[in-house]
Amino acid sequence: MTYSSTKPEIAEIDSEGNILPLNAGKTEIKATCPADYPWAAGECSYTLNVEFSLTGAGTSESVVLTKPGTLRDKVLDLESTKIRSLTISGPINSEDIAYMRETSGRFSNLQEIDLTNATVVADEKSYATMFGGNHDVGMGSTSYVFVLSNEEKIEEKSQPTGLGGGKVTVTYYGNQLAGAFNSMPNLKRLKLPSEITEIAPFVVAGSTGLIKIEVPENYTTIGEQAFSSCSNLHSISHSDECVSIGECAFANSGILDFDLSKMETIGESAFRKSGLRGDINLSSLTKVARYAFAECEGLTSVQFDKGLVEIEREAFDRSGIGGTLIIPDGCKTIGQYAFSETAIDDLRIPASCLDIDCYTFYKTPWLENELNHINIDEIIYAGNVALYYKSDTYPNHTGTRATAIALKEGTTAVAARFGLTVRDSYFHDNPKGITEITLPESMIWIGDEAFKSILGGVTEIKIPDNVRHIGNDAFSGAGFETLTIGANVEHIGDYAFSRCNSLIKLAYNAPDAGGTWIFYRCEGLESVTLGKNVCTITDQMFMDCSSLRKVEIEGINTTDIAKAAAAGASANGFSIGESAFSSCQRLATFTLPSNLSAIGKEAFYGVKLRTIFCFAAKPVSGLEDSRIFENGKSTTIYVPQENVSLFKRSEGWRKCTIIGADMSADVEETITDLTDPMQEVEVYDLNGIMTYQGVMGSMQLPTGTYIIKTGKNIYKTIMKEQ
Repeated sequence: MTYSSTKPEIAEIDSEGNILPLNAGKTEIKATCPADYPWAAGECSYTLNVEFSLTGAGTSESVVLTKPGTLRDKVLDLESTKIRSLTISGPINSEDIAYMRETSGRFSNLQEIDLTNATVVADEKSYATMFGGNHDVGMGSTSYVFVLSNEEKIEEKSQPTGLGGGKVTVTYYGNQLAGAFNSMPNLKRLKLPSEITEIAPFVVAGSTGLIKIEVPENYTTIGEQAFSSCSNLHSISHSDECVSIGECAFANSGILDFDLSKMETIGESAFRKSGLRGDINLSSLTKVARYAFAECEGLTSVQFDKGLVEIEREAFDRSGIGGTLIIPDGCKTIGQYAFSETAIDDLRIPASCLDIDCYTFYKTPWLENELNHINIDEIIYAGNVALYYKSDTYPNHTGTRATAIALKEGTTAVAARFGLTVRDSYFHDNPKGITEITLPESMIWIGDEAFKSILGGVTEIKIPDNVRHIGNDAFSGAGFETLTIGANVEHIGDYAFSRCNSLIKLAYNAPDAGGTWIFYRCEGLESVTLGKNVCTITDQMFMDCSSLRKVEIEGINTTDIAKAAAAGASANGFSIGESAFSSCQRLATFTLPSNLSAIGKEAFYGVKLRTIFCFAAKPVSGLEDSRIFENGKSTTIYVPQENVSLFKRSEGWRKCTIIGADMSADVEETITDLTDPMQEVEVYDLNGIMTYQGVMGSMQLPTGTYIIKTGKNIYKTIMKEQ
């Protein structure tokens, strides 16, 4: 038996014959049965008349106001003691709106409000309050307050509860009736004033009985939570001017259809758990926000266009989308669980898409089919991205296990959390199960946690020169002994190489990669070489690297920055972030380059620095309370001779022992300028590491630039092999 409705905009009928009324009017419902022995083919129909009637006691009343704030007085003059339908013309203010919201007395059964001919008069007073539930973590809550104002703004205030949370009050100011009819369960029909230009936030949120709303023809936006939890509202009129839908605008609503083809922004959870169905066109979007269409079981397909850049996490999670998913060229990111548990059975992923999560297509027919057609220890690819590693997850660990991972040539990215698909219970028991990994030269992107905790047995790795992104925790816990970070790397995420305890020697060349805690607690790290273009040591970058003894900075130890730039060195300011070397207990000497621009708070906290060579012409500020040089007078800082007094007067510096030295830019002078072979000298490299102590005549060092201390005189010089 099949069913149909001649006017589905009036009422729809599903495959079981269940009717869904949508709008007032008439439609013909047909039932058709094909020939199927012993029955003959047949058809029957009936006309369905859909009406939306108000129920219960009450009258319909019309009130004309000439002055705002007089609605209560006008209603008192009416004979009716129970009003079911109310039409208002004329000016209304916050007092009138608050009165309509009352659910007792005359308005205890108010089901219909018509404000088509009403005008809103701002009076800077509140008319509604809405409780929003728990806020963040701990014992806290959020309340929304709505104020009638000619100024559109949002204010947020927080007050600690003392219980690990806060009481947050968010106040909305405006004259578009935000929150005016929220949480009115008896309300069935609403006509907003014709002068309204947008559908304001929270306007009918939580009004579960609402079945029809008339909105202005050319509204431009739909505000956050405007129709959230309106479970009986199946449609609203469309505006060609509307290009923006706010967060949770239709979440948990009964909305069935909405033209999204011109939308430029659709907020987080905008249609989550809504009744939205069929095919949706998102061709004008550049980003699909997280949870935007999650759990929309009625959806069948989605269309994107070339302007799309990002699909955030869980955007379509557990929705009904199926068939072939086509991601347009230019899209860069598809987030975690974005299409998980959908009916997608085929993919088209462009080369531009590098940032994908291993669980992006979790429990889809496509992934299940791919898993069924590869062997254990093989890799599934989505486009050019290494997405998923098929490992043996059975408790008895039958089957072979590879100890090496080799990504095929042409692979441009490794999916975020790729390592989770490798790290089954076998690898929990034996985290050094992988002992070798090969990354192809085509590699550009390494996602968050891509190899976290699975490379404990890998002592050596070559990160390809083309790599420009290394995600959060990407290699944390790896067994590398030496590591080189190339100059093409543009971003390194938080904790990217943290707890690599076997790492001894690091060559770091990324100019300004941005992440924090990058090498946190690499307890075996002894030596770091910073390339000539490095301009930032980020916050907590080497924190708790307890074995670190030597930090060498290449190419930027000259006061003449222009000369350094001509030689290929960075002319940018050199900054050291907060707690960058905190608790590096064995770091005794350090060199601060000439283009030093900032030192963050507690940069050397817990470090008993003995010697600092500072090539900067003037002290950087902001060190007053930062506990940077906590060793006090036990730390000797060598500074340019001509600026000794400036350093001695500067907060944070003057607590150390300041000594002037010849730190000139002219490094063409040679050791031959010091001619007495019996002269006692101390020789330091440019990182402050003593390389020789004794008499001049016995000194033999390779060619290089050194600091020479002879009694009270300090020289910066080039030593040439004799």
